[in-house]
Amino acid sequence: MNIVFDKKTLKVLSLFDNDFAVTDDQKMLKSMFPDKFNEILLWQIEVKINYNPCHLKVQLDADGDPQFLLCKGKTVYSRSEENKKNQSKQKFKTVKRTLQKIFSRGFFNSMGDEVIKLWMQSPYTDTSISASMCNYDYFFEKEILPVSWWGPFMDAGGYANMNREITFRLHNHHIIPKIEICPTAPQISQLSQYYVSKYTSFDFSRIKKYPKIWSFTPIPHPPHQGKNIFFTMMETETLHPEFARICNRYADEVWVPSKHNMRVFEECGVKKPIFSFPLGIDENIYHKNNTEDNSGKLGVINDKFSFMDLLGKPVSQGINSFRYLSLFGWSYRKGVDILIKSFVDAFDSKDDVALLIFSRHSGSPAQDHINVIKQETEKYAKSIRRSNYPQIVLYPHIIPERQMPSIYMMGHAFVHFSRGEGFSLPQIEAAACGLPVISCNNTGMSEYLTDDNAYLVKTDQKEICSSEMHWITSYYHGQLFPKLGKDQIEQAKKHMCYVINNYNDALIKGKKLQNLVFQEYTWDIATKRIANRIKEICGKK
Repeated sequence: MNIVFDKKTLKVLSLFDNDFAVTDDQKMLKSMFPDKFNEILLWQIEVKINYNPCHLKVQLDADGDPQFLLCKGKTVYSRSEENKKNQSKQKFKTVKRTLQKIFSRGFFNSMGDEVIKLWMQSPYTDTSISASMCNYDYFFEKEILPVSWWGPFMDAGGYANMNREITFRLHNHHIIPKIEICPTAPQISQLSQYYVSKYTSFDFSRIKKYPKIWSFTPIPHPPHQGKNIFFTMMETETLHPEFARICNRYADEVWVPSKHNMRVFEECGVKKPIFSFPLGIDENIYHKNNTEDNSGKLGVINDKFSFMDLLGKPVSQGINSFRYLSLFGWSYRKGVDILIKSFVDAFDSKDDVALLIFSRHSGSPAQDHINVIKQETEKYAKSIRRSNYPQIVLYPHIIPERQMPSIYMMGHAFVHFSRGEGFSLPQIEAAACGLPVISCNNTGMSEYLTDDNAYLVKTDQKEICSSEMHWITSYYHGQLFPKLGKDQIEQAKKHMCYVINNYNDALIKGKKLQNLVFQEYTWDIATKRIANRIKEICGKK
């Protein structure tokens, strides 16, 4: 017996005892209820029901599956757990047969029931599709679109983080990504590695045509049947000719994370269509409601994290009361010289203030890389003065994503003086935790930072890339960056002195950026925008 009922009211609309296959049912239901097709569900039971449908109503179990059939409030049918399992298995077999007509046998075999269960339990799955996952209606609500997504996934860098956050959410939009890994050092949690491994196992070998996203610095690539999309970025004010040439030669279109990148790419010779998709924060990790009373929660040191001395008062004597925090990969591009010089110029050993730096040189916590950080910190500090340094401490270790809010909330304000960014996530992550932000607003950071929501260090001059940045990428060679110097040190110093002395005002300004972040810059929003573009590419929107 087949029972058709309304998703919202759970009232039974129709009963019929024809033994249709699931796909035939879908066609039949569309013809029977053309205006309500998206509002109804089908429940198949093994007994015949002889009641007027007008008097019947369905009751769901804790998983959102039909369990009881009621007639005027009295139970006339109860589904057993064994029946539920059998129905689930039968439905999965039917789904499998159906999808093998759409995709290849290998694709669905590689997906399997295990992946669907993973999605059902995943924190990345939107609650609006959880029920349809449970009963496999997900696969019939909308057409499933396959895409391939190539890039780094296993490290703690920006590209890898972006790739994970987006691919882990695309199934919410009926897009199934096959992950192709660009090898990098494994630096992520075992759970994230497990998620990645499931997406790498998908078999697209017999699917003729699907989009492929190359999400990293552009490289030449072998031919692919389907649209080739470069999702990339650059931190410069101009674009290296070879970068533009590879985009024009190998991409059908280019995605970037900021309007600044879009403008630079267009002005510097990228002829392919360019789309801007800003990045975001993970609302599973960053919770706005947890930072409503910022004044009572920021600046609390988490004892699980052991800091190392860089300058000033040793950590063994405690960390000073007011804490500026900065988080970045250690390099000249990130403005380490401006950060150290401005902090040392603003404060001295008598001030109850500390700078907490979360950073690694070349992505490594090894001692020789820590020594580079120490040496450069001392060099920049000595250019300001020779003694009486304020407290500066370092945390050089890899931090799991889910611990990031506790990191940011050890500070009272966030500082970041980069020479250039494609987007820069730390500012919006710190803002999501309620921290006031002091930052340059050049390049990609101009996407979200304004005088109204942050303390800006402004740059109005450009200069050719310093030789100190040549080791990062050859695409920097000969290109323009914002020029940072004495004026920017003075601006940064002024802002830090203001924030520590006017902290309540700073919190109000920080609140404006926090609101903007949760309204516009989350991974769910970013993924939805990208999913819509993929559907347009596939002609499904």
